[in-house]
Amino acid sequence: MSSGDEKKSATHAMQPAAFKKTNTVMKLPVELLCIILDMSDPRPAYREWKKYIVHLEAENDEYGTCRTPEREPPPAPTHYPHHLARVCQRWNDILAGLPSRWANPIVFLDHDLEETLADLKMSFRFSQDLPLDLVVDYTMKTEKAEVDAYCDIEPSRSRAVIKVLSPHFQRCRNITFETMLGMSLPSPSKDLSGVSSTLRSLTLRCKYDFHHPTDILFGADPAPIPDRADCKLTNLNELYLSGYTIIDACRNAPHLIQAAQSTLTLRDFIASDEETAEQIVPYFLKALSRERRRRGEIALYNIDLPLWEPDALLDEPFYIQNRTTLTDLRYKTMCNILDFVDFQHAGDLTIKRCPLPEEASRIGAVHYLHLNEITNCEANLADMLLEWDGLHLSITQGDPLDDLLRMLASRRRRGDCYMDELELDCCGMFTIDAMKTLCESRTPSDMSLMYSIEVTGIGPVILKEERQ
Repeated sequence: MSSGDEKKSATHAMQPAAFKKTNTVMKLPVELLCIILDMSDPRPAYREWKKYIVHLEAENDEYGTCRTPEREPPPAPTHYPHHLARVCQRWNDILAGLPSRWANPIVFLDHDLEETLADLKMSFRFSQDLPLDLVVDYTMKTEKAEVDAYCDIEPSRSRAVIKVLSPHFQRCRNITFETMLGMSLPSPSKDLSGVSSTLRSLTLRCKYDFHHPTDILFGADPAPIPDRADCKLTNLNELYLSGYTIIDACRNAPHLIQAAQSTLTLRDFIASDEETAEQIVPYFLKALSRERRRRGEIALYNIDLPLWEPDALLDEPFYIQNRTTLTDLRYKTMCNILDFVDFQHAGDLTIKRCPLPEEASRIGAVHYLHLNEITNCEANLADMLLEWDGLHLSITQGDPLDDLLRMLASRRRRGDCYMDELELDCCGMFTIDAMKTLCESRTPSDMSLMYSIEVTGIGPVILKEERQ
């Protein structure tokens, strides 16, 4: 027997029995193998879980609740299809020829870092030049010890992943980057400066935002807002920013805010004591107020900014021209918005669970105004709406409304308010007499009455003499 035959025989003898038994599986036809690959793909279950989490978050935002997930999360869909490509050379060759299976990598920051980086590099190589749908996530933690241990390692692990991702951000079509700490998120102005017109959606979401990278936020002069014609992100539909990335984008990468065509969501930022209003507020408002597509929506949640008191009066207010929802904003943030923002061209403004500070400016012109759960209103609601000029007003769980209803009736008769639609939901603190006054009010120009009044939930207060 020759020396080559001896080596071949020895190699064959060292092969494990499991390898010999699965040798037939490795020779499966390509069509059948693709079916097996689809059936073993764990990513659909993960995507359904994330949809459930997004729906739960939306419910918490809607009702002001703090419900936690009732379902168990599925296993993290890591190492797919990487582990299958390592079964044998034939499977590797087949998968290498299917770039679409590598174009949506999902990695978890709390898994083995070396394997995670290797999987990412493999995905980039085998996906060739296809657009990427990238997800970076972490396993949900429940125990405090787990949370503390993970928070210690997350920033460095995230930075290692971002370093590998950076050359490939320009290929990304959708980016979802979720971390526990805000400081672990990529910087919109630094790390994501290479994104291109391929980008359709960008989500940077954190659970906690304790520390802000001041060198990134305030280390350079603020960036100017480019003209729309010069914006390269022509296909960006959805933008979701949280934590420090909000101010980083507004101050240092405002073109990103401007480019969001469909929905812009900014949430969960609390300014530190060292961060001044002059460093933050004017750039925040300016980024929101430039001309954007009219069909777009802006949603602001749980934002706490310092009170801005400029040395001189502004030449003109900041104009927000999109449907806007303000939810759980803090006192000084509402002062900034009411004092310096004009919603006349927004069309639709919803204020939910926000204070209406007494010293803030009155709400001005906006066609559709929705006030939800404004129960901590320091100012009299009638006074806050004394300069409001719109068509539709809806109030949910409002304070005593008699003064408001009579004020609106008086303004309609004078012709300086043309509201003709009113919706009250669960507003029991008004009387029939006040509502009757509004119903009978006529505008002087055409003597028109209210077009629509709808009362749902709790009804008006019925006085004793009215019961008879």
